[in-house]
Amino acid sequence: MEINGKRVVDATKPISIHITQRDATEGGNKNPSTCAAARAVKRDVPECVSARVHIGRVYVETPSKWIRYNTPDALRTEIIAFDRGGEFAPGDYKLKVPEKRDYSKGTSGAQWNGGNRGKSAKKRAKTLIAKVKRHEVTGIRPKGANR
Repeated sequence: MEINGKRVVDATKPISIHITQRDATEGGNKNPSTCAAARAVKRDVPECVSARVHIGRVYVETPSKWIRYNTPDALRTEIIAFDRGGEFAPGDYKLKVPEKRDYSKGTSGAQWNGGNRGKSAKKRAKTLIAKVKRHEVTGIRPKGANR
């Protein structure tokens, strides 16, 4: 995967950010690049050129690449409240390292084999159906890294 011509790599260790009241006040809602969390990432992460904070992922741009983190649940909740017109609660948040997944089967890389090992085809199908029927959160920033 690439963003603006730079490759995206998974983070190898978690990082912590501190979102201040000033970040919350001056940050823009529904914009992954200017929100309170993105401001904090730009300030707190060494070598950070820019940042994009989405509901599920955080992308940190360095001079040579983008580094992908998982968005912690607490930060996700604050993003949703902020994007819907509420306040962003200042605080400390730990950006998580993405899980390693086994994409070895299939040519498109779309099939994840981790977590379904040893299950019958019927149970795997039920698991996939359950994952598809998720609640869609509306009224927030767009999803994905390519904005």
